[in-house]
Order: sequence, then structure tokens, then C-alpha cells
Amino acid sequence: NDPTDVSRQSGVEEYSSKGGIISLNISGSRVTDKSMEHLAAKAATSLKELEINFCCYISDKGLGYLVSKVGRQFSKLNVWGCAQITDEFLDGHESVNQDGVSTL
Repeated sequence: NDPTDVSRQSGVEEYSSKGGIISLNISGSRVTDKSMEHLAAKAATSLKELEINFCCYISDKGLGYLVSKVGRQFSKLNVWGCAQITDEFLDGHESVNQDGVSTL
């Protein structure tokens, strides 16, 4: 049982008819940067929305990796209660807070 495998984390998931994850709420879970790598590998072309509220084990690097790997369909990222996510993440990704991903 791999704790970094997002597909095994409890959360609210919505799948597309083609089998990809399009919406994922993993708020309050123990996901890590490695989990973000797994998620990018499994859902880079389908993921549209992600909620990671109160996920204290994800860093700027892990979240940045995911955002850089997902396609243009990715439109909503909800990050709340994650003090470890800094301006380095927000400033380092042009798709955040512009015509692409919106953060709440």
C-alpha cells in the first residue's frame, strides 16, 4: 500500500467517461510531493480541478511539478490552509492566476 499513490487516498473524485480523473478533492489528506508526481502521471491530460486544502506535506516543488505537467484543460486549483505553499509557487507558474489556472 503506497501512501504516495493518490488513487488510494480518500477523497472526492470525478472521472471522465474516458477514464481520467477530472476533479479531485484530497483536502486534509497526507499526500506528498511524490503523490503529485503520481497524479501528474495518471491524470495530466484529464485533470480540470484540484482541491488540496490543509495538505501540509505538499511543497512548492511538488505542486509546481503537477501544474507544469497538466494540460490546458486544468482550470481550478483550490489551496487553503497550506502555509508551506509560498509566493515562489505563485510567481513561478505563468498559468496560475492568468488565463489558465485560477487559485482560490
